[in-house]
Amino acid sequence: MKLFKLVNWDRVDKCLSSLRKNALYSLGGPKGYNKLSMFKAILLSQWYNLSDIGLEEALRIRLDFILFTGFEVETEVPDHSTFCRFRNILIDQGLDKVLFEEINEQLRKYEYQSEASGMCYIGCDDH
Repeated sequence: MKLFKLVNWDRVDKCLSSLRKNALYSLGGPKGYNKLSMFKAILLSQWYNLSDIGLEEALRIRLDFILFTGFEVETEVPDHSTFCRFRNILIDQGLDKVLFEEINEQLRKYEYQSEASGMCYIGCDDH
């Protein structure tokens, strides 16, 4: 994954820091997933045209995906509904376009550009 080294992830993480805390975490329960890891997973789903279920499955078996996202090999990866909710939060807060533009701006320096279509709301039913 050559892109891992081309992108300044600190800049992306700074964009993600504007996510409202109450949109990601309830007042109780376990600690949430790392926002940057979640966004990297969403990028992979866009770049590889994966459904949320396909992304969840890929993160269970593809070491390159695990390394790119920063999820731990020994821990449970987020499930498909978690990716769906995270994507919808990005859209609600207008960060989807900001983040993809940030990625594309950085990649243009190397004559790369993400060809993925924009994100859209997806129902998070488990059916």
